[in-house]
Amino acid sequence: MKRESNRARRRCPRSRGFIARLGAGAMGWFCLIVAVSEVAVAQPTVAPASAASEQIEGRIQRVGLFSEGVPLVRSGNWSFIDVSLRFRGDRPFEGELRVSQSDRDGDIATSVAPVTLAPGAEWRSYQVYFVPNEVSGTAGPPSVRLYDAEGRRASLLDETGEVVKELTGQPVLDLPADEFLVVDLSSPRRLAHVAWLDSKRRQQSNWINARHVRAMPPRALPSRWQGLDAVDAIVWDDADPSGLSPQQIAALMDWVREGGRLLLTGGRNWQMLANSPLAEALPVTLIGVEERTEALEFLDIVEHEEYASRLTRRYARNPITRCRMEPRPGSIPVPPRCPNPQIAHRRFLGRGVVTFVGASLNELLPVPRQMRSMLVEDEPDLDATEDAFLNTACETVVARRLLALPFVYEDKDVGIGARMFGRVDLYSVLRQSISFESVGAAFVVIAIAFGLAYWFVATIGSHHYLKRRGWLHVSWSAFAVVSVVSSVVGMMMVWGLRGVTTRLWQTSVVDALAGRVDGCAVNLFGVRTPDHARLDLRLPTGDASAGESRGGPLRVVPESDSIQGTSSKFAAPEAYRARLGGEWLDDVPIRATLKEFTGTWHGPIGGSFDGKLVSFRNTGSDRAQIPYEFGEGSFLRNGLPVALESCYLVETDELVAGEGRNVLARCFAIGDLNAGQELSAAQLRDRLYTLFDPAKPADPPARRPRLPLLSDQLLRWGAALNPMSVNPNDPRAPMVDSEYNSALLLSFSDLIREDSNGRSAVRRTHGRSLDCSRLLTPTTALLIGYSREPGPAVLEVDRVALKPNQSRTIYRFVIPVERSWGRAERREP
Repeated sequence: MKRESNRARRRCPRSRGFIARLGAGAMGWFCLIVAVSEVAVAQPTVAPASAASEQIEGRIQRVGLFSEGVPLVRSGNWSFIDVSLRFRGDRPFEGELRVSQSDRDGDIATSVAPVTLAPGAEWRSYQVYFVPNEVSGTAGPPSVRLYDAEGRRASLLDETGEVVKELTGQPVLDLPADEFLVVDLSSPRRLAHVAWLDSKRRQQSNWINARHVRAMPPRALPSRWQGLDAVDAIVWDDADPSGLSPQQIAALMDWVREGGRLLLTGGRNWQMLANSPLAEALPVTLIGVEERTEALEFLDIVEHEEYASRLTRRYARNPITRCRMEPRPGSIPVPPRCPNPQIAHRRFLGRGVVTFVGASLNELLPVPRQMRSMLVEDEPDLDATEDAFLNTACETVVARRLLALPFVYEDKDVGIGARMFGRVDLYSVLRQSISFESVGAAFVVIAIAFGLAYWFVATIGSHHYLKRRGWLHVSWSAFAVVSVVSSVVGMMMVWGLRGVTTRLWQTSVVDALAGRVDGCAVNLFGVRTPDHARLDLRLPTGDASAGESRGGPLRVVPESDSIQGTSSKFAAPEAYRARLGGEWLDDVPIRATLKEFTGTWHGPIGGSFDGKLVSFRNTGSDRAQIPYEFGEGSFLRNGLPVALESCYLVETDELVAGEGRNVLARCFAIGDLNAGQELSAAQLRDRLYTLFDPAKPADPPARRPRLPLLSDQLLRWGAALNPMSVNPNDPRAPMVDSEYNSALLLSFSDLIREDSNGRSAVRRTHGRSLDCSRLLTPTTALLIGYSREPGPAVLEVDRVALKPNQSRTIYRFVIPVERSWGRAERREP
């Protein structure tokens, strides 16, 4: 009994200590929970918004350009959300609208637009410009949130009067990257000539170069060109821009400079057009109008004898209202030679084209009653209507010769066939020039070599050395020393490959007119940091010396949607901000890896490229194979501070290059042009019309047997990227420069046709805007070459210009051509 009481006494202090510790722990956990809850309550991100914000009504008017029908956007291209706000408060409200979308890497790009509401303000429209991604998939339609000046989310009243935290638009249609979007601004009634270009209406859905046509009132144009980024061509018949704001007109012109095709026609509204700021972009000066009962100059564009006869009889019964105009310097008449003053002219503006026709298309190409009535049918029966209006007026005249849209053809190789033989994504190949692939390969090689060396030194090498010295008893210590030294060496090798500063690889495609010191460019940037960093990015454009510098729109390179796969995404996404339509990217996360960006630029290119081509009829014995050649008066002069390598000269005598199924343009390989080098007429003829056989250096150069066709060169460039696409016996371009070959193919992607098996071996996807074949006319040629020196565009990182560690710049120049005869003379015997 006594022993048990002593044992109980010995246990009592321990029990009391355990209970005390348990109570102290519980009190500690209670205090910690209380503290955490107080901190959480104090967080501003979940604090209630001000009472004033609850009096803001919000509506999403449209997502993208079209308020009627299904909204349409294109993933990877700029778009916008039009939001209307109304404020019933008694104090001013300041804040911002935010639209968040994931980018190609999985990070969240938050696009913002400032909001300022006066007390009692009525409905006011705000446009938030963003880059959509996967909006028709799992991500769903984009939503808009409103935040006050302190960063607190504000409540909104939707159209039902319900208090919501965000506004969500209706489901949207995501347009494929390599299909074309044509917008008709004609009012009050849409233009049938454009409506019949729609591939779905023509039963050509899913064809190569398929077209989507949508109508829109002019007043719905956005205030920034980024809102038109998804659009390829705009048609405005009998244009009346009097209802547009200066911002809308500036956005339309900026969109043309970025590569858009704009077709304007004049007529009864000519004075409204002449008095508008839009008149400054026209290739002609409008003087007045007149009634005409004939239009022979327009029939030269039609070039269809039977249909032209029908039009002549129609003009005699129903006179057309034709603009009187004077061409401006640099304008290109269509056609280039005509006995009467031309009715159509075009002008190159940046990378785009403005085409003006001096009469309404409804008068020049009257719409048959049957074709107009069939527009309201969902599935019109086109087999019974082989009308010249559909094939000649719509397709040949409007689509090809006025808008320079590519030929639409059926891709007969789909499904498993495309996967078996491969289909190269040209834009993905061009992206490889900024992907640091050589650095990644070096990492793998060095990692394997280092692993083998470490294994040899730590095992066989150390054992042999210690045994020879008689130090086997310190093997473990020696192994530890080897491990430490190897770790230090490994870290130094990693830092040596990765670098200690931010690295930049840059590829630019620069377009300019011959003799001009300014140009525009599409740029790809690959940014790599040595560790996890957040950077502010900006792409200055314009002439900084003249005080015209502003930011060019930057965005993450869009994701490839080809069969070659999609990009990997980070499991833990981070957010950054895009302001002013991408002019500023703030706090962009780069996790010691690569992040790729693209942006457009314009400004001085550091020099000029001068040239002129003068064509003469060939009177030699080979005139059947070479009907004409460039001669006296022709020259090319590289006034840039960089050498141009592997240059090509492309020219045509078609109204529009590749206007039919066959591509009849010529492509000459003229070699390199050093900085400051000039080719005279004789030197240029030697490079164009003679062939040198490297296997027989002692033999004199031979005369070229025939003109080299661009269609053949396109096959060679394509074969270099996809060896299984053509006959293995055909000549091929070198595979060592696949990025340059892809840039050349993208430059003429509108001219790529199906092969003999009816399949297309390449895709352009997001490289659609890099095509420049629309700049190729009978009076203009294209010279393309590349330089390994940095281009004129400079990326700023944290407000400091970052010099590229590796660069590739492709230059494309428009060269004027003087011809001694026109198309009409060539048809004479």
